[in-house]
Parts: sequence; structure tokens; C-alpha cells
Amino acid sequence: MISRLTQERDEARQALALTQDKLADYKGRLGVNDSAQLQKEKTNKLQEETKQSEEVENSGIYPELEQKINKVNGNFLTIKNLKML
Repeated sequence: MISRLTQERDEARQALALTQDKLADYKGRLGVNDSAQLQKEKTNKLQEETKQSEEVENSGIYPELEQKINKVNGNFLTIKNLKML
């Protein structure tokens, strides 16, 4: 389910980027070149930020796994403290 949602998010971002590019091209045809250039720069910046955020999202461990690790660690500490008594 998470992969499906991630895929849908990526597809939506691509569609948005394509729409923005088309809008920039259309404005360029009308003679609004400065605005088109700024729009392309914003789109490129957005794509870079998206890529960086995806890298951050995909790094690390799942929260459920982290909770399980902390629970097991707590159990080990309890057993260790009991043995030390």
C-alpha cells in the first residue's frame, strides 16, 4: 500500500512538472520569456527538492521496526539488571 501511494505521489509530481513546463512554453510563445525561464528554474528546484526529500524518506528504518528494537533492548536491559543483583 505504501509503495502504491509513493508511486501515485511521484506520478502526480511528474504531471505537475509537465504541466508547469507546458505553461512555461506557452508563455514563451506569447513573448513572456522571463517568466518562462523563472518557471523552469522553479520547476528544476522543485524536482531537486523532491529528489532530496525522497532520499531522506527512503533512508533509515521503519517506525514499527524502531519500536520493536527499543522494546527488545528494554527487555535485555531488564534481564541484565536482574542478573547484576
